[in-house]
Amino acid sequence: ADGFDQHMIGVCKSFINQAKLAFENAQLTQEAIRSARYKEELDIANKVQRALLPQKFPETPFIEIAALNEPAREVGGDYYDYAQIDPRRFALIMADVSRKGASAAFHMAQMKGIFQSLIQLNLSATDFMLMANRSVARCLEKNQFITAIFAQFNFETNMLTYVRAGHTPMIYYSAAQNKARLMEGEGLGLGILRNSSYAKFIGIINLPLYKDDVLVLYTDGL
Repeated sequence: ADGFDQHMIGVCKSFINQAKLAFENAQLTQEAIRSARYKEELDIANKVQRALLPQKFPETPFIEIAALNEPAREVGGDYYDYAQIDPRRFALIMADVSRKGASAAFHMAQMKGIFQSLIQLNLSATDFMLMANRSVARCLEKNQFITAIFAQFNFETNMLTYVRAGHTPMIYYSAAQNKARLMEGEGLGLGILRNSSYAKFIGIINLPLYKDDVLVLYTDGL
């Protein structure tokens, strides 16, 4: 009981507090280094993801296109893309992966691969959606899915053929009528049904287009 006097106990307590602070500072430094590394990796992922999305669209006498993407976090699951099938036919897709963050971003990259592969086959809108659903079902976990709008423009007939797979409805503005309306249509997200019965939920809509009409495609993030 008499081994340490109050002065010695005070000195020991001061030493322990200093040592504790040193350990905490070392731990905080390690966490700051880890955080900086993660941030750097996410910044790289953000740049890679932006590179996967078209920054420029082809100049054509038939259609003018503009796009904007601002993810809520560093990376996200929103996706849009296009393909010039031939001089008078053009395909456009907009999709949104369920969930957010790195997992959604990874599946967004897979969706780009699916779109760019299938578009080479010159499929009808129905066959495109059937094959896309099959491909998505193989890539995604069972509790994930992708909503999408797939649109085919034929400038020879001035006709838009599109399919809505559970995605937010497209806005169509008719210049002649000076009116806008939501183009809802039927459809089920890709990967929700993983068998041939998906074909029953594909609703094809044909929409004639006229000069100065406007189409707005967007995701639920808007």
